[in-house]
Amino acid sequence: MAFQSTRDPAQGRLLLLTAVLFVSYLCVAMPLPIVPVYVTEWLGLSNVWAGLGVGIAFFATIVTRGYAGSLADRIGAKVALARGLGSRLIKSTIRERQRGKRRRDSFARACRIGWRSV
Repeated sequence: MAFQSTRDPAQGRLLLLTAVLFVSYLCVAMPLPIVPVYVTEWLGLSNVWAGLGVGIAFFATIVTRGYAGSLADRIGAKVALARGLGSRLIKSTIRERQRGKRRRDSFARACRIGWRSV
């Protein structure tokens, strides 16, 4: 008699959730090894500042994870996710506008300096 296994649909959803969580944590953690190199080599700061640069990411995770979990429990995971993505979109838009203004200012300054030297 052959053993037949039936696959539970919940098991497939669990595997999908596990894969999505793995990829999302991987995307968050990938830049962390670069932070100390950037802080020490490019910014010229000490190892203490490099450690703080990495440690602040873990500290922020510890501080916000409880709040995010309770928010998801109270209003629902989809609504909490939509709020988080919305706030991220707003922040990114503001930041890009500020960067664009700085770029335009830098370009204008470079043009003025260039015209003076001619």
